[in-house]
Amino acid sequence: MRYWRLSRKTVQYASLLLFLFSFDLFFRLDPLAAIVSMIAGRVFLEEFVFAVLIIVLTFIASRFWCGWVCPMGTFLDLFAPRSRKKKDDSQVVKISDGWRKAKYMLLSFIIVASIFSNLTLIVFDPITILFRTVAVVMRPLFDFLMTRAESLRYPVPFFQPPLDWVEQTFRGSLLPVLSVPFRLDILMVIFFLSIVFLNWVAPRFWCRALCPLGALLALPSRLSWIHPRTKETCNACGICEYVCPTDAIRKEGEITIDVSECVMCMDCHERCPKKEIAMTGRVDVLHSRYDPTRRQVLLSMGAAAIGAPLLAFADSSSRHHLHLILPPGAREGDFLSLCIRCGMCMEQCPTQGLTPTLMENGLQGIWTPHLVPRVGYCDYACNKCGQVCPTGAIPALDLEEKRKRVMGRAFIDRRRCLPWAKKTQCIVCQEMCPVTPEAIVLDDIEITDGNGGKISLRRPVVLAERCIGCGACEYNCPVEGKAAIEVFKVD
Repeated sequence: MRYWRLSRKTVQYASLLLFLFSFDLFFRLDPLAAIVSMIAGRVFLEEFVFAVLIIVLTFIASRFWCGWVCPMGTFLDLFAPRSRKKKDDSQVVKISDGWRKAKYMLLSFIIVASIFSNLTLIVFDPITILFRTVAVVMRPLFDFLMTRAESLRYPVPFFQPPLDWVEQTFRGSLLPVLSVPFRLDILMVIFFLSIVFLNWVAPRFWCRALCPLGALLALPSRLSWIHPRTKETCNACGICEYVCPTDAIRKEGEITIDVSECVMCMDCHERCPKKEIAMTGRVDVLHSRYDPTRRQVLLSMGAAAIGAPLLAFADSSSRHHLHLILPPGAREGDFLSLCIRCGMCMEQCPTQGLTPTLMENGLQGIWTPHLVPRVGYCDYACNKCGQVCPTGAIPALDLEEKRKRVMGRAFIDRRRCLPWAKKTQCIVCQEMCPVTPEAIVLDDIEITDGNGGKISLRRPVVLAERCIGCGACEYNCPVEGKAAIEVFKVD
């Protein structure tokens, strides 16, 4: 492996590891998430100030982010089929020019929709895609498999040292601090596997055809200072076209390089037998053969301008879903206009009670977080979700303020509650209520037993004015299946 290729691979793998251990950093460097969340929320987010650095560096060194840093691109390179990898410099699989234009149309749709406070299609941002899949699917699955392996390790002493090393090294980073139930989000898995499948059809299909962040970075890259150029002495042998992983080089009589598609991998420079491709230090105003037509751009913008308001109107009834319990403080703010569906809050939730919505928040709110108390309650001593949210969709409340924010109200189903329905002693919900003074009190009554005697029975009653909807009562309710006490949203 030659110098530049080795350097790029080293930086790629280092960036991927950094992503896995420091997710928050990459969100703050994401220009697409920065732009659309600030447009949609009509607010300047200081957390994204470093995303400007990526744009500036793109003006200097073209789409270096895509070729050297992007964890999604590195992941797709790692999991490309062996027969498609360029072990023998096999020519990259070409895809139609129509597909190559799709990413620009998707980008224009996302930006225009954000003007109408709609971030539905931000689910296509590559940083959020990879992190969401890691946090919601891969990480819990890894923890599940690790927990199962540990349950079998004691009879087999040989496996104890490596399992102990994995625990000590990855618990708290790749593995959650507390083991949680593994729940397979089928739609999220299908979405991610579709990207992987397309990568097998044509390596980096996602990057070349569909990635809106790549399309955004392709715009300033056309004015980049450093980019590949052929020298006047180039004999157009075509080897550079043969090895270019993104099909940015074409031999059409002479060699043409589409700078907006170039990810600065340097393969063309290294493989050129006479070094006729050089990295220039001058600015050229360049165009791309994959630029969508004016009509296509206007159509995508018009679809966003019409579709976003209609979607918000159509979804208005869906948001009355009784079990749509938003994270603390989220319902008082502009939640849908700021949430980028990154999954940071879900990944940090110690009880894993925050899970992605499907249609509970309407199509406009797909994959936004909501609390499912039967899965996990909102820990009264935790405010991590607001602290890690990169856009402020969940406000960064201090612990005392967070404890005052109402997420929902608990209601007792007296047809299922053991003391009410079966006259059986149970005060679990009252014992688990964390608020002070408690939102669940006990009503002492006397009832007649089967022998005609009197026994004392304590029945729980919810004081609505004290309840914050944390879900601790519902989570701990001993009634099997649907809990006898449930948390519902409040308006």
